[in-house]
Amino acid sequence: MVIKVIKGIILILIVVIFLSTVVVKSFAEDKIILNRIKGEVYYKKSSWFIFSSGWIRLKDSTNIKPGDLIKTSNGAKAEVTFANQAKVLIKSDSKLKLLKNKDKNINLKRVKLTIGEIIVKFIHEASGSTEFEVETPSAVAGVRGTLFSVKVNKEQEVQVLVDEGKVEVNNSAGRVLVRRGNMAKVSSLNNKVRLSKFTNKDKKEWNKEKKWIKETKEWSKEVKEKKKENARKNKNNQGNGKNIGKDNKDNSNKDNTKNNRNQDKNNNGNNDNKSRNNGNSGKSHTGSSNNGKSKGK
Repeated sequence: MVIKVIKGIILILIVVIFLSTVVVKSFAEDKIILNRIKGEVYYKKSSWFIFSSGWIRLKDSTNIKPGDLIKTSNGAKAEVTFANQAKVLIKSDSKLKLLKNKDKNINLKRVKLTIGEIIVKFIHEASGSTEFEVETPSAVAGVRGTLFSVKVNKEQEVQVLVDEGKVEVNNSAGRVLVRRGNMAKVSSLNNKVRLSKFTNKDKKEWNKEKKWIKETKEWSKEVKEKKKENARKNKNNQGNGKNIGKDNKDNSNKDNTKNNRNQDKNNNGNNDNKSRNNGNSGKSHTGSSNNGKSKGK
């Protein structure tokens, strides 16, 4: 009985270690970095075990992964960077969770905002598909653009402001596409989304983060330029590969043609020699015949 229990514990440990290795490997290829901008910022690591870790105060920056929690104190700010894909500014008195990818879609980034406010700068992919989602108690904001904010107050009311591109806001009451310069408000999960324009108060709040927004736009521009440069290099490499193949083929054809010509030349030379030998042989026979005739005479 004791042996069976020990075997069971060993098997569980092996499974846990294997799963942990898979998770570490998958996120080593796609790092997510939490950076403290100012004030007191805390994070909590997700755990495979029953007892999860407590809140850890962030000194500077750390790597995080889906399942982890982040919270900012009064007057604090933090930033989450998804490598070459998105940046999220977490404002004061906010609580955010990084959600695990659903349907094994590693390109889809998901976060859950339970209270507070975030600003998202997303590098839009050429496919135009939704690649970043913000879940809230009342709705889900799916990115179809690049720059927007999501705010959740104590009454769980949600506000989505779009500065660039488009964001789809949906809940059980329906879906609404919010375009640049507009905002959406949702009071509860079952209430319809209400659309309106930015107010002066909203613009003032937005302008408070002008520095971060400017820096993030420059970062986005650099990432896009690098992607274009890499695409050009790949295209050139593919083109060079094709040209090398073509050159090899042309050289091969030239060599074959040259060899064929040499072969034909050799064959012609052999035929000429053969003809000459036959001619000489004929002359010799003629001469012998003539000699015979002379003798007879």
